[in-house]
Amino acid sequence: SANRVPVPDDMIDFASLQAWSTWCDRLAQDGLPYYRFSHVIDYSTTMYKLLNSIAAAGRATLAYRDGKIGVIMDQSQTVPAQMFTPRNSWGFESVRSYNPSPHALRVGFNDASQGYELRQFYVYADGYDESNATVFEDIQTFGVTRHGQAWREGRYMLAQGLLRREQFTLQVDVENLACLRGDMVLVQHDVLKVGGDSSRISEVVSGTVLRQYDAIPTLSGGYTYGVRVRKADGTFTNPVTVTNTGPYEWTLATAVSGVAKDDLLVWGVYGSETAQYIVKEITPGDDLTATVTLVEYAP
Repeated sequence: SANRVPVPDDMIDFASLQAWSTWCDRLAQDGLPYYRFSHVIDYSTTMYKLLNSIAAAGRATLAYRDGKIGVIMDQSQTVPAQMFTPRNSWGFESVRSYNPSPHALRVGFNDASQGYELRQFYVYADGYDESNATVFEDIQTFGVTRHGQAWREGRYMLAQGLLRREQFTLQVDVENLACLRGDMVLVQHDVLKVGGDSSRISEVVSGTVLRQYDAIPTLSGGYTYGVRVRKADGTFTNPVTVTNTGPYEWTLATAVSGVAKDDLLVWGVYGSETAQYIVKEITPGDDLTATVTLVEYAP
């Protein structure tokens, strides 16, 4: 039956739905749209579960942003929403799966070209085929009725299991409000061995000379170092190569603008000052704190 309590239009994020529709309509190598959903609902379910299942077929999840219902897509992102370091987070924890990766997935789907009969086929991981694969797992797609889309889903699941085997949690204060589930964020952390260190700017001497509160340790030779700054307005400078010219001082090869005292600064080997992660979940705590769960970006 129809939805008894429809959501009013002003609570729907039409922009995210339109962007998702455009994304799904892209043509794959077989000349067909990347994602389609087709399924007969002849059983009892909730609207929330059904919408999430539909979104999953298009590599998205249902989400609430700014009080509106929309979707979050698992797609490439170029602009980070936030940066986390030991200076603005605590309680770092990591959980990693050590289960052996399958050599192939046995993927099931209801084939529209064969009267929607259930079909299964193998999707192999890189380096494996029918001659050497010995570890298999089964997955059943939902709402997928085309072989090409089912194959892409299998490859996606293999990549997820290989590249996103570890998830991390951080405790964050009010700064967690700057990002939402699905956002790409930057992370510098000594436990992860990502970047060198972080501090806050104590003085902006000029556009090319910055000083930080903490003493800079002796840097290893043979490397080019860089810094990146998160400004007060939440935007970021691009990584800039630097020279350590004092116990607390960096001299930048290129001038930066808009940085100010107390801005968050990270430094490390140039190009590796931070790493990219995706916000998987944000669990609110007391006094505007939150537990932020991250997985590797791996677009």
